[in-house]
Amino acid sequence: MPLSRRLSASAAIPLDLALFGLLAAGVYAVEAAVASRLGAAPHPGLLSTAVVVDLTLILPAAFGLLVVRRRRWPWLAVVPWAIAGMIVAGRLLPPENRLPLHVAHLAAAPLEIAVLVWIGRRAWQAARRARRDADGAGVDFPAAMTAALAPLLGTGRLAAIVAYEASVLAYAFGLAPSDRGHGETFTHHRDTAYAAVLGAFAMVGAMEVVGVHLLLARLDGRLAWLVTALSAYGAVWVVADLRAMSRRPSRIDDDGILLRVGLRRTVRLGWSDLVAIEDAAGATDGVRPLTLRVLGRPRFRLRLAAPVVAHGPYGIRRRVDVIDVAVDDPDRFERTVRERLAAGSGATVADGPRAGV
Repeated sequence: MPLSRRLSASAAIPLDLALFGLLAAGVYAVEAAVASRLGAAPHPGLLSTAVVVDLTLILPAAFGLLVVRRRRWPWLAVVPWAIAGMIVAGRLLPPENRLPLHVAHLAAAPLEIAVLVWIGRRAWQAARRARRDADGAGVDFPAAMTAALAPLLGTGRLAAIVAYEASVLAYAFGLAPSDRGHGETFTHHRDTAYAAVLGAFAMVGAMEVVGVHLLLARLDGRLAWLVTALSAYGAVWVVADLRAMSRRPSRIDDDGILLRVGLRRTVRLGWSDLVAIEDAAGATDGVRPLTLRVLGRPRFRLRLAAPVVAHGPYGIRRRVDVIDVAVDDPDRFERTVRERLAAGSGATVADGPRAGV
C-alpha cells in the first residue's frame, strides 16, 4: 500500500484535510507577517493586494482542489473559506491599505446575487414541478426542494437549511402544493383551533412589535430593525407552518405510517417498525418519547421495534423508538391502525382505557 494511503488510513484526521490544514495555517502565518510590515514596505498597495488575493482566491481554490474535488463535495463548499479570507484580511490590513479588500467585496456582490438568483430559480422550478406532479401520487415540497438543490449544495446540512428556508417561503406565500398522495390522511391542528389561537396571538404580537421597535429605536436603530425583522420572519414561519399543517398531513398507506406535523417533524414508519399502539395518557414507563402534536396532550403512544430517524428543521435528526402523537380524528386513526395491524404486521394493540374515545 502506498505511504500516503497508509497515513490516511491510520491517521485520526483524513490526509487531505490534514494537508489543507497545514497549508492554511502556513498561508495565514505568512500573510500576518506581511501585513505587520506594510508600513515599512516600498509598495504597500501591491503587498496588500497580494494578501487579499491569497486569502480570498488562492486558499479557497486550494481547498477546492485538495478537498472538494477529491471528496466530490459541491463546489459551494469553498465559499466559507472565501468569506473567512475576507474577514481575516480585514483584521490584518490597516485601514489605509484596505482598498483591495473593498474591491474584493464589490467583486463578490455579483457572485452572491447570482447564487441567490440560482437558488430562487431552483425553488421556483421545484414549486412548479411539485404542483404539476401533485395531481398524481403527490409530492412533498421540502423533499422536492432538497432534490432540486442537490446538484449545487449536495445532500448535507447546507442543502437541508436552504431547502427548509425555501419551503417556509413557499408555504407562507401559497406556492407549495398539497401532498395527500395515496391512503388515509390525518391532520393535527383542526380540533385544537390552532388557527384561532394564532390569530389572537398575532393581534397582540403586532402591537407589541411596534412598541418594542419604538423603544429600541431610542437605544440603537439597527437593533430595533433587527428585532423587527426577526419578528416579521417569525410571523412568516407561523403562517407557513399553519399552511403546511393542511398541505402536508400525516398518512397511513400500505407501506406504513408517515407522520408529519407542519414544518416541524417528519417520521416514516414501516409496518414492521411498529410494535404496539397504546394510550399515551396511561403510559407510566418513564421513557422520553418524541411528541408530535400541535396543542394539548398526545392521544396515542407508538412503540417501535428499533429506533428510526425523525427529521426536523434545518436537517436536524433524532433517533426515536417511542412516539406520542395526537391527530384530529383519533377514532379513525386508531381504527385504521388496528385494521392494518390485524392484516398481519405482527404488531399489537394494547388494551386499556381510552380517555375521550
